[in-house]
Amino acid sequence: MEFVLPLKFEHLAEDRNESKFFVQSVFKVDNWDENKQKKQLEKVMNELFSTDESAFQIRKFFDVFYAFIYHYQKLSNEMQDEVLKIVTAAFNSVVSYVEKNQTQDDDVLECFKMYLVLIYGIFTRAKGISGSKAFKVLSRSLPQFKNLYSPEKPETRLLEIIIEIGFSEIERGSESEVVEVMKWVKDIENPDIWDGWRAKAINVLFGESEKCVKPLVSIVKNDPSLLNDFLSSLSEGILANNQVNETQGIKNVGIFITKLTAKMPREILMNVSVIVHLLNCEVFSLRNAVVLSIGEILCYIIKKDMDQSAERDTYTNYREQLLQILKSRIMDKSSFCRAKVLEAFETLTKESLLPRDWFLPVLKLASSRLLDSTALVRKKATGLLENLVYQNKLLEGEMKIEPKESIEAQLQRHKDALKSFENALEGQYDETTAGLDKEEAQQKSIKEQILVKFLEGYLEMIQIFQNSIKILIELLKSKNTSDVIGSIDVLVACSLRDICEPNEVVSAMLSLVCNSEQGVRKKVLDAFYNIYLNKKFNNEDSSINKILQMIEKLNIGQLASLESLFTELFAASMVPGEIKKKIWLKFKTEESYPSACILRFLSLSTDRSFLERRYDTFASRTLALSKNWKIFRECLLAFQFLEYQGEKTDNLLCKAAHQLFEIETSGWFPVAEQLIRTCSVLCESPLSVFKALAIKGLKILLEGNSREADLAKAIFIGGEIAMKVVVYGDKLGSEFKKRMETTKTNDELEEINGGRAAQVQLELKALKMSQENIVFEGLLSKFTPIILSLVKKLDEVKTLTLRKVLVLSLAKLMCINQKICEQNLLLLIKIAKENEDSGIRSTAVISLGDLVMRHPNLLEQQSTQLFSLLTDACVEVRKKALLIISHLVLNDMLKMKGLMANILKCYLDLELRGIVCVFIEELNQKSPNDIYNMIPDSISNMLKMDLSHNEFKIIVDMIFAYITKERQGENLTEKLSSRFKDGGKEDCLNIGYCLSKLPISEKAMRKLLDGISWWQNKVIDDQQLLSYFADIATKCKRNWKSDSKVLIEEFEAAMRGEEEVVRKRKGRNNQ
Repeated sequence: MEFVLPLKFEHLAEDRNESKFFVQSVFKVDNWDENKQKKQLEKVMNELFSTDESAFQIRKFFDVFYAFIYHYQKLSNEMQDEVLKIVTAAFNSVVSYVEKNQTQDDDVLECFKMYLVLIYGIFTRAKGISGSKAFKVLSRSLPQFKNLYSPEKPETRLLEIIIEIGFSEIERGSESEVVEVMKWVKDIENPDIWDGWRAKAINVLFGESEKCVKPLVSIVKNDPSLLNDFLSSLSEGILANNQVNETQGIKNVGIFITKLTAKMPREILMNVSVIVHLLNCEVFSLRNAVVLSIGEILCYIIKKDMDQSAERDTYTNYREQLLQILKSRIMDKSSFCRAKVLEAFETLTKESLLPRDWFLPVLKLASSRLLDSTALVRKKATGLLENLVYQNKLLEGEMKIEPKESIEAQLQRHKDALKSFENALEGQYDETTAGLDKEEAQQKSIKEQILVKFLEGYLEMIQIFQNSIKILIELLKSKNTSDVIGSIDVLVACSLRDICEPNEVVSAMLSLVCNSEQGVRKKVLDAFYNIYLNKKFNNEDSSINKILQMIEKLNIGQLASLESLFTELFAASMVPGEIKKKIWLKFKTEESYPSACILRFLSLSTDRSFLERRYDTFASRTLALSKNWKIFRECLLAFQFLEYQGEKTDNLLCKAAHQLFEIETSGWFPVAEQLIRTCSVLCESPLSVFKALAIKGLKILLEGNSREADLAKAIFIGGEIAMKVVVYGDKLGSEFKKRMETTKTNDELEEINGGRAAQVQLELKALKMSQENIVFEGLLSKFTPIILSLVKKLDEVKTLTLRKVLVLSLAKLMCINQKICEQNLLLLIKIAKENEDSGIRSTAVISLGDLVMRHPNLLEQQSTQLFSLLTDACVEVRKKALLIISHLVLNDMLKMKGLMANILKCYLDLELRGIVCVFIEELNQKSPNDIYNMIPDSISNMLKMDLSHNEFKIIVDMIFAYITKERQGENLTEKLSSRFKDGGKEDCLNIGYCLSKLPISEKAMRKLLDGISWWQNKVIDDQQLLSYFADIATKCKRNWKSDSKVLIEEFEAAMRGEEEVVRKRKGRNNQ
């Protein structure tokens, strides 16, 4: 009986035609236990491998193998592997024998077919099995198949089976032997079979597994003639179906195109029109792949060494067309695709492949995308921009950009020269063109045209960079880490190429030093190092000059950030020793405030020994510079962080105290404050220095004819020392308490009676009383009546400085003594509210914040007065009041008690809006229910305020964004809807807007309908209010299920004024 290849593996058992081979019996091997299965396979194996020719007896054992394969999925993994192993080994034995002996007859062909069918059965019935060895044997057998059929072609079914087995391997992601097998199939030259293979390949590619991509790429690479048909079929299949959803099949096509382009860019270039056509697909991942493919092709084109001019022109045309296509995709609606475009241009720039004439267009592109709505695109834009700075096509090597003014002057000069040469060509000569013939004039004109065009491009480049830098500095404030890091990288690059002022860049970055993201802080540190300290970009003198110039322009906040930055730089040994020595030398030889700042930073670091070794010189130089108050203060602050040096330190501070009153400028006050603070921190017993300063101040007060400026100094000294004495007492009390708690006693009776603890409490109470009485007893008591007397006559004081000092000193006395606080609290509040000078009002506001922390019970009664400060006419006063109140509220030191509306009103002030947003966000994180609980009272108070409807809406939009829970929406709906009962037209309009911003559930809607009699007529009479209720209905339709339509219909009927709705609702309420 002839062995005929079946259409399906099962047909060998089902089709029992006597004229051809069929399986006599399908054994129930799945019912056998594993031992029996193994014994049967061992028996077959022993006979099949007894001799070199035994494997040809496959007809004898075919039924057994067929049964195992038929039940293949029910076998254990071990038995599956064993069956595959035996069939593969037997087939391999047959192929080896035929190769060796060149045997060719019908029996061999039949044997080959039988093994092929068995392998086919395994591959089709076991999807997860690794059949690479079997496939390898099949690949080896193919030449023998061809010989066995010669001169005829192999039958169609044999080719189909081989193709099916091949696709089983392709779907598993196997590349080995697949290319050779498919090449053999194609060489048979059966068009129908080959067309079917291509259609099958495309179907597999559109399948759910990515594994098939790699083998298919290898097949196409091995036979590039397949490429056009393959791509065309893919393009037709995608675009004809108007594919919108991103399936795994579409992803596979994208990966296929990308991998093909990487392996055979020239061939893809020849078919690029098909690829570009796929940009019309709605699926962004496929467009991404096409963009990547175009980028890869561009790299290939530009890298290609084109010797022949004709070929060069062709590639240039391709290059320009593809660059234009790539550029146009920057407006793609998908942010991922826009990002890929920027990524492609970045690759070209990195590899120095971007054509010179495309530098400016790509620079514009990168700059424009800094304002993209998505972080990913902005990240790619900053990456591209950084590379464009370093790989600048308008500069050679590491040249730095010339100033804009210089380029403008050069451009004008060359434009004038060009005009002269053009006039000369027309026969109009001047001094510069006299004696030139037309040919020379023509050559010089062309040269000037080139220079003018170059300089115009150069000037445009500078303008683009300047605009980009403004955006980048704003991006430093972004909450997105990639924005910040990308901006830092570009700004550093711009600084190193002199595109922007380094000090401007670093000043903008200093606010990031305290960023919570470790990566951002590290970036800032590296940026500072590269801009100022990296020897690759700067010499030491240049570094020092840049740093000193920067410090001169910093404000207090920036200087504090720089302090933190330098502390880390010193700790990481990133500041070269030579730079420290040169800064020290500059401090010794010049009156350099920036040098003093850096030495102060050094005193904070682990490298402070540099200053401690030079302590005497540092001290003497500090005293010598005492008249320069800024340097004096910085040095005193530096000494505060150095270790106490005994007599040396005492002498320094005594001399500093003596020289303090020689300072005549307004800087006296910060120096005096710093000197007193340094004494309190550094000295073991600071009271002696305090006493000397107090006596000096008291003499001035008692002279009777002192200037107001001197009086201000004396009063400031008295108030500041009083505070520091109290702080010093707190420090001693804390140390005493800690020491007593750590001292163990063996006296059990004393422990039981609490004698030691009671003694500690008595001592601490006595200390507190002495602290409070310091303003009434001893040397400092002489200051108190003078301060209190002058404060009450504040309007009579002529100088602003003395007025400020008096208010500040009063606040210090109030902090120290509760009785003084009680007596003068209303006076301080009056000053904060009514004083004509905004600076004094600001001082009073800050003082009130300190008093809340010191005497919370006293200030709680005046909380309404504190909140009223938010309406001050000066924005700076309002800002300070808002900062202090928000700080106190968040730290539970002040209760709002229905005063939230005062803070919300500040949201209307653009300069205060950011502070309000931060406060609300912090409050929400601390206790989410607090905002919800405050809203009813806040709305009531806002309705009483003089707010326009638009202003009311702005506040509601912000605060109602925090109402997200249905239960909150329901309760607020009930409370707000009741306000319609007695509300006027404007109030009802505001309430209606509030309701439109709430999450309205079915329960909330029922509560709203329960109050229908309060709002129905008002809604009908006011079109704007009606529009807000219409918004509620629209939102409910969009968010509710369809079975809730009855409730919405009832609401809409009420809006139309149908009385039946009111009657029914009243009836339900009465029930």
